Amino acid sequence: MPDAPADLATEGRFIGYFYGGVARYFWATYFGLNPEQGGGVIDAGPFIPSDQMYDLALEKLNAALQNLPQELQIGGTTFSQDQLRRVVNSVIARVYLFKGDYAAAAQAALNGMQPGDPPFLALFSIEAPNDFYFGAGRGRTQFVADWRFAQYLEADSKEEARIPLRTILGNDGVTIYYGQDKYPEQGSPIPFMTWQENHLMLAELGALRGQNIGGADPLALINEVRTSHGLDPYPDGTAVTEDLILEERDKELFAQGIRLPDQRRFDRWHLPAGTWKYLPITQNERNANPNL
Repeated sequence: MPDAPADLATEGRFIGYFYGGVARYFWATYFGLNPEQGGGVIDAGPFIPSDQMYDLALEKLNAALQNLPQELQIGGTTFSQDQLRRVVNSVIARVYLFKGDYAAAAQAALNGMQPGDPPFLALFSIEAPNDFYFGAGRGRTQFVADWRFAQYLEADSKEEARIPLRTILGNDGVTIYYGQDKYPEQGSPIPFMTWQENHLMLAELGALRGQNIGGADPLALINEVRTSHGLDPYPDGTAVTEDLILEERDKELFAQGIRLPDQRRFDRWHLPAGTWKYLPITQNERNANPNL
């Protein structure tokens, strides 16, 4: 069998390394062996705690940077090599941010996505549907949005641009609940990384984590995110506090799976002590893996 063309081989290596890093990022961020112990396993191996799993993710993501194709089409979007480089750097920044390595996070974010870069999306279809749709979509509503999201819209109706909600009449025929409408179809894509998130990471790193963000102003970064959705900017002199950063992340990253790690890392856990802060490694995995 002939060797693959050089450009196709590079694309294959990039995809393998990038998604290998993403998989390890998901294990580190969302799964756990115990309520307070995040991490996962690879190929039925021993349990790998989150911090070590993040390091494995970074190895893969940095290898992806060394194997960038000239361009890559994902769905209907074609990413140039420079755009791909920025996407990977933004993902690296998120990993370092969640690890608590703020200096490395700032360095990566400064090389991350910029206004005008297309979002990097997780794609779905009828055959491989968006789980948000099935769990909290129009077809089947098992979960509703927290009341605070409706309150955000009451305070500023323009927030509908990034917090699309629909009303749901409760079984009592009286109570109104609110469901996410960000993913109205089975195949609706989920944003995995955007330039807006990169801006918010830089704002946090500069305002709260004491990092050099290349002379950028945290408030200006937040306002650029807001105005990209047609929202009014915060007035000059507004303090960029932890509460403001958390609220902007809450709104901007609505229904993208980021609230869970944000609650852990800001020590804002909302459930009683002893509740799981991670998704438990499945019982099937535990039964099949002699290392667990």
